[in-house]
Parts: sequence; C-alpha cells; structure tokens
Amino acid sequence: MSKSTIKVLVILAFFLANPMLNPIPIAKAQENTWTTKAPMQTPRARLGVAVDGSSPYLKRRSKLK
Repeated sequence: MSKSTIKVLVILAFFLANPMLNPIPIAKAQENTWTTKAPMQTPRARLGVAVDGSSPYLKRRSKLK
C-alpha cells in the first residue's frame, strides 16, 4: 500500500469519526478525487485506523475516563 493511500485512509477515518459532518466525503485514491455520499444512519465516533502491510484496520475506541 502506498504512502498516499495510507494518508487517504487516515484522513477518511478522521472524517468518519466526526459525526457532525454531513455529507460523508469518500476518497478515490487511484483517481486522486473526492466524492460525497449520504451520511450514515447511525453516527460513528472515536474511530482509530491502522495499516498492517496492505490491510487497513478500523477500530472503535472506547471513552477515556
């Protein structure tokens, strides 16, 4: 996975983690473009992203106390 693809995944995870955004931006890394889609029916918050080799992983983080 290229560095630019990893950057896009991190940026996308930030946008998905912010439930105030409407509509949801979607990246097409190969075309270097952004598209907007309808917002998710259930807002998501506190998402984390990591890349291991060529596999991206998204994880919902719990609240810190």
